[in-house]
Amino acid sequence: MDSLKSLMDKKQYELVVKLTEKSETATDLFYRIAALTALNRGDEAILVIHRHRKILETRLSILIKIHLELLCTLGYFDEAFTELEYYKNLPYESQEVEELLASLPNYIRAEERKRLTEEKGITNEELNGLLKSSNIDDVVPALDIARNRDIIPFYDTLCNLMIYHKVQSVRSFTLLVFVSKEIDKKVKFNHKGEILEVIPKELEQPFTGDEFNYFTNRLTALFKNPSLLETAMQLHATYIIYNYPVYDHEYTQEMIVALIEEAHRYLKSEPDIDLASRCLEMGVELEDVERLIDEIEEACQNF
Repeated sequence: MDSLKSLMDKKQYELVVKLTEKSETATDLFYRIAALTALNRGDEAILVIHRHRKILETRLSILIKIHLELLCTLGYFDEAFTELEYYKNLPYESQEVEELLASLPNYIRAEERKRLTEEKGITNEELNGLLKSSNIDDVVPALDIARNRDIIPFYDTLCNLMIYHKVQSVRSFTLLVFVSKEIDKKVKFNHKGEILEVIPKELEQPFTGDEFNYFTNRLTALFKNPSLLETAMQLHATYIIYNYPVYDHEYTQEMIVALIEEAHRYLKSEPDIDLASRCLEMGVELEDVERLIDEIEEACQNF
C-alpha cells in the first residue's frame, strides 16, 4: 500500500479518508484533514480538528496554520478570530509559534477582504486596479482571483508585475499564475534584478514531483522536533519561491544541512553539534552549506 503522502500526491483523497477513519496519530490526522479539504468537505475537516485537538496540538504551529487557513477558506472569519484567541492563550511553545500568532490577524483580515471582493462580483476592471495597487495586501489576493479567471484581460498588467513590482515574491507569484495557466509564449521576468525570458508552460511547478517528495521525507525523518521541521519546511519554501525558477542545490544534502542550521537559528535553539562537525558527518563542504545559508537568509529578508 502506498504511503498516505503518496496517495495524496496521486489525488486518491477518498482512499486517504477511508484509511485514516480510526487514526489517532497527528500525522495521519493531518493527512485526513488535507484529504477532506481537497474533497471540499471542509466542515468535516474542522470536526476532525475539534475532536482530536489535543493530539494535533503536539504539532502546534502546523495545526494553527492549517486550522485558521481552513476557517478562512470556508468564510468563518469570526470563528477564526475566536480560535486565534484560544491559541494565543495556550502555554508558551516557541518563538516560531509566537511569530505565527502575531502575523495571523493581518492574514485573516486580508482573507476576509478577498472574500468580500469576490462576493461583490468584482469586475475585471476593478481586479486590474487591485493588481496595479502599491499595497501588497491588495496585489497578492488579486493574483489568487486572477488565477481563477480568463487571464487575457490581465495579461499586460501581469507582465508588468513580473518586471516592475519591487517585491521579488510578488514577481514570482505572478509568474506562477502564468505557469498554472500554461502560457506557451515567451515572457520577461525580473529575477532579482536580472531580466530573464521564460516560457511559463515549460517551467516546473514548485513543490511537486518525486524529488520533492523524497526530500520532504528525508527532512521528516531527520527532524524529531515538529517545530523545527515546520520551520525548515517554511524556510525551504521561502527559498524556492524567492529564487524561482532559478536555483540549485534545492534538494541536496547541502540544503538539508543548511536547513537544519537555519531552523535552529530561527527558533533560537541549540543544535546537537556545530555546523562544521555536521558538514563532516554528512559528507558536504562547509563552504557550500554556508553559501546556501546566506541565500536562505537573503530570501527571508527580502521575501
